[in-house]
Amino acid sequence: QNTPGQNANAVAELVFGMMLTSARNNYDGTSGFELVNREIAFYGFGAVARAVHKIAFGMGMKCFAYDPYVPAEKIAEAGATPVKSIPELFDHQYVSLH
Repeated sequence: QNTPGQNANAVAELVFGMMLTSARNNYDGTSGFELVNREIAFYGFGAVARAVHKIAFGMGMKCFAYDPYVPAEKIAEAGATPVKSIPELFDHQYVSLH
């Protein structure tokens, strides 16, 4: 049986942990960069993407999303900026596929 959304927070934490590791150059002693004011775009805005969005928003990131099944108004209500096409996702520093 499928259990949609049950692991969304765990997956979101893993995604964000990977982003932090990347931003800090795998903790190799160099400074890397901050995630504040960086941009993340989501292809799909289901349970996992919304959980990542919540963490990203808390870290001061700007969030964008495309989902052919979720109306743009619902994406905007959740606090992300809707984009109209898949290619637009790649205008941002991070793209998350969920």
